[in-house]
Amino acid sequence: MGLFLQCWGTAAGARVFAKVFLVDRYPTPPRFATPAEELATPENPNRPVEGQIKIEWNQFQLMRALMGGQNIPALLGCSLTHRILVYEEVSGLRVDSLVKNRLVNWFRMGDRNGASAETALFQAGAWLRTLHDTTSEGIESIESGNVIEDLRALVRKKQMETSSYAALALKALEFTPLEHHAPACARIPVALNHGDFTLPNLRWNGDHHQLWVIDFEFSAARPILHDLCTIIFDLRKRLLHPLTSPQAIELLEKAFWKGYGAIPDDLLAFTDALATTRLFYHTLPKLRDWRQQRGLWAGIKASLYNRVFEPVLVRHLLTLLSDPDSGRRSRKPAA
Repeated sequence: MGLFLQCWGTAAGARVFAKVFLVDRYPTPPRFATPAEELATPENPNRPVEGQIKIEWNQFQLMRALMGGQNIPALLGCSLTHRILVYEEVSGLRVDSLVKNRLVNWFRMGDRNGASAETALFQAGAWLRTLHDTTSEGIESIESGNVIEDLRALVRKKQMETSSYAALALKALEFTPLEHHAPACARIPVALNHGDFTLPNLRWNGDHHQLWVIDFEFSAARPILHDLCTIIFDLRKRLLHPLTSPQAIELLEKAFWKGYGAIPDDLLAFTDALATTRLFYHTLPKLRDWRQQRGLWAGIKASLYNRVFEPVLVRHLLTLLSDPDSGRRSRKPAA
């Protein structure tokens, strides 16, 4: 049984989408967390479903009041008794599907999905920058040395000290020239974050060149590093597929950064480092465990992946971090 049921229909002549909750306690693991955030997150976080419905209702309404209805559909009603939220239905593809089509058709000239994926990410960057600028609350200092120590503590908590993935995570974080870009304390702006700014929470209507943004249950004031790491992590996660072109991911990242606009080098360095490091200490181990639990054939595929494709993935990810100047210039617009 899933967490919720999705329904579509018509009410008062308008198309609506309903989310019907099916569980008593709703799991709330963050899609992305920095090492410090993950250290502070309890095992299997969850909340009563009534609390989840209230949070989704309140945060959705707050975000729409702040950002308007041009990119956020209307939330029409809710019922705690029937465990349901009802939204205005919006047409379009989930951007993760759009990106998948873009990656599949990477070498096809004139691919419409490619242009749409890049335009959607450009608009996503522009929307996110508006949110951050509109709700700016000051500055928080983050020390690069503390980030590395938090990762070491997280590795110990996960009992991964002898894991090759832990070594790769630390290598990636230390390999990134944070000190080249950042002082001992990097000053990171604090603002309202979407909190789960991932590709599945974006919808793209290609006919109207319209981006829709949804799901604000994790929205909160925090360093904007969180939203930036979340979207870059979600893009780089596509590199786990062995046929994904790193050039395609770089192009999509570039489209996002072009929409978001220029940011300080230290913030970009932290974003690069944390987004990539999480792939090593979080995503790759989960992928390995999932494949090993799926039986003999999945185990054979896992072994093949680990021996053949994983080293290529590691090289791709480290390449994204290797040049503190040329790579960043290709992804970060000029100020």
